Amino acid sequence: MKNQSKNKKNKIMSIPLLSVVIATKDREQYCIAAIDSILSYKDERIEITVADNSATTKVKDYVATLNHPAVKYTFDNGPVSSIANFNKAMDLATGEYVVFIGDDDTILPNCANWAQWMKDHNIESLSSSSTVNYIWPIADNPKLLTGELLVPESFTFKVTEHDNAANLKRFMADGTVAYQAYNLSKVYHGIVKKAVMDKIKAQTGHYFGGVSPDLYSAAALSINIKNNYSVDAPFSVLGACQASTTYGVIAKQHVGHIKDAPHLRHRDGYQIEGAIPKIYSAYVVWTESLLKSLKENNREDLINDINFPLYYAHINDEFMVMDKQFLGTLSKELESCFKDRNFGPEEMKAFEGYKKHLNYINQKHKVKSLILRSLQKLGLMKRKSGAATIKNMPDIRDVVAFVDKQVDMAKLPQL
Repeated sequence: MKNQSKNKKNKIMSIPLLSVVIATKDREQYCIAAIDSILSYKDERIEITVADNSATTKVKDYVATLNHPAVKYTFDNGPVSSIANFNKAMDLATGEYVVFIGDDDTILPNCANWAQWMKDHNIESLSSSSTVNYIWPIADNPKLLTGELLVPESFTFKVTEHDNAANLKRFMADGTVAYQAYNLSKVYHGIVKKAVMDKIKAQTGHYFGGVSPDLYSAAALSINIKNNYSVDAPFSVLGACQASTTYGVIAKQHVGHIKDAPHLRHRDGYQIEGAIPKIYSAYVVWTESLLKSLKENNREDLINDINFPLYYAHINDEFMVMDKQFLGTLSKELESCFKDRNFGPEEMKAFEGYKKHLNYINQKHKVKSLILRSLQKLGLMKRKSGAATIKNMPDIRDVVAFVDKQVDMAKLPQL
């Protein structure tokens, strides 16, 4: 059953400045909180687009009750893949700039101001180097019963320009893990010009491909954008509810058999790249999507920049830390990958060397963490400052109220 509504009760800007794009499935209370928090800003420059693949009509009924001109909504409770749902949400967006968030996230009231700042300075891509992380109340985790916020203690508002081409190469040379640390252009909790997203769709047939929309789009945007900046100030909140991928990583739930990967549901016939082990983990999902993005954006030449021996060592390390029961399966999968990449003695020697190095780092980190915790308990060492953990945050709207007080938009930088 499909239904799409575009409400026109009141007038808003003919072309919104900023579209906040949300794809949701079966996390109704969080999605409603996200929409409600953004509408509470009463900012006519913002539109919200929602593609809903939930089993219930809770969000649909909420949107119908709102009848708000800034909310564009489409509902389909049939078998829809997560990637297809993300594409549906982006298809609804008409803003000059877009920011893509999860259904348990939100933006801060300053987000549209940053979009205007980008427009004034002709900037295509902006991300924040000051991440605000929020864990919703988790019923079966005694430490998180009332929610928890991790927020930087201060912001400099310093703006930094980044070289996408150089950073993408560095990311691949380092084994394609933790892409968030490489200052690539991104639409997931980043603001980008919608015209660039449209260019990617014209080239590939979709906004998002692969199995990870955030990594696929980060690679595609970094290929197509030369004008990329970050700012030391937040404009969104990265949420994690009990059903989210983010919390799954925290709880070590996102490793296992490839058949269990939620990214592949309703993706009949999807072909995983030969260089990727057929096993489920964050590193597998990310790099598979990177390869798809490079190929579909006609930059297959960059694949040889990936340090595959280090990448495979990272995957092995991931399963050593997360779940050792799958190491046998992983070993067989890696053998297949070695053949696909035509690994010789030199590559195998590098792989074994990286494995030993990562294991050494892990053991060293465990010892260092144990010593630090002991010294802190004895009062002989202060905890590292820079980020504050705030307890008793039962709702993301409480988070917005708390963080917004710390963000002085009078400090908007000049280039």
